Amino acid sequence: RTSVSVTAPILPSALLLFGGIMNIRHLDRNVEMEEGGWISLPMAAQTAVRFRALRKNLDRVLLSRLQHGPGTTADNSSGMEDVLQDIVRLLKDSSSTSTAQAIMDMPLSKFLPS
Repeated sequence: RTSVSVTAPILPSALLLFGGIMNIRHLDRNVEMEEGGWISLPMAAQTAVRFRALRKNLDRVLLSRLQHGPGTTADNSSGMEDVLQDIVRLLKDSSSTSTAQAIMDMPLSKFLPS
């Protein structure tokens, strides 16, 4: 079985944030991307759920930026800059185990819509 870390220079966290529909398989402790599971990432369900919530926040931030532009009051008042900074920190980290730990260490308020 071939893993993403062996075949491509892309971080699993980047796939989770930008790679399509996530299907969290709680009992199997993995995440399948898209229908049919074109790729499967081993991960604790709790970590996967946090990634999904962070991804929803990222989608919200990007939509707001497209509608209003960066640096607007909507951007600053709803913690959108914090969301972007957290995502940049996750993507800069090259170790998938420390990325998973970093997302688990974030306060739950980071994953709730503002």
